[in-house]
Amino acid sequence: MFFVFLRALRRAMQSQSFRILLVITLLLIASGSAFYSFVEGWRVLDSAYFCVITLATVGYGDFSPQTDAGKIFTIFYVVAGVGVLSALIVNIFHAFQENVTERAIHRHVHDNKDERGKN
Repeated sequence: MFFVFLRALRRAMQSQSFRILLVITLLLIASGSAFYSFVEGWRVLDSAYFCVITLATVGYGDFSPQTDAGKIFTIFYVVAGVGVLSALIVNIFHAFQENVTERAIHRHVHDNKDERGKN
């Protein structure tokens, strides 16, 4: 299954829109990490962890902004970031779906070819 995911990721990387979404997502995580590290005083790893968990809408609750600036930033960060991350995930899913469809068609054509050869 992991290799199927890697094939889908490789296929998605061929799309310019996917690459743009990937860069925007990485920039969102990097800028959010820098912001929380500076404003909230968190370690960079904790800040990056919080950004990914927040954008993925998991929200374990082990970290939360304590400053007003952090809370206000988070409101806008979530609104912008969840949409971008969702679009990125949808792109990966579509590439995965295309791979599965192609493999099924290839298998069907190959099986039909074998059946005709037996007759």
